[in-house]
Amino acid sequence: MKKLLYLFIICFLLIGCAKDCEYCQMSYQTINGYSSSLLNQIAQNEGYVDYTDKMKQEYPGEEYCGDVLEDIKELETYVELDGNNINDVRLYYDCN
Repeated sequence: MKKLLYLFIICFLLIGCAKDCEYCQMSYQTINGYSSSLLNQIAQNEGYVDYTDKMKQEYPGEEYCGDVLEDIKELETYVELDGNNINDVRLYYDCN
């Protein structure tokens, strides 16, 4: 009977402690009317196919779990590219 109880406890701990994990990739969104074709031109000048290709190569996706996953999902930053003091691109992690 003790063996059955130990087995139950071990199974409970393994299942209960399993962390949710997701694959996350850095992504971007143009905002405030900024053209994605300008981003693509920047990337092509650097030798990439387009800006999406640049993001995937410079920031390869990874699997994140637990608290780190929650932190990654909340992370975002804004970038101003054309000198007009208005943000043009939002960078964030797309997780699934």
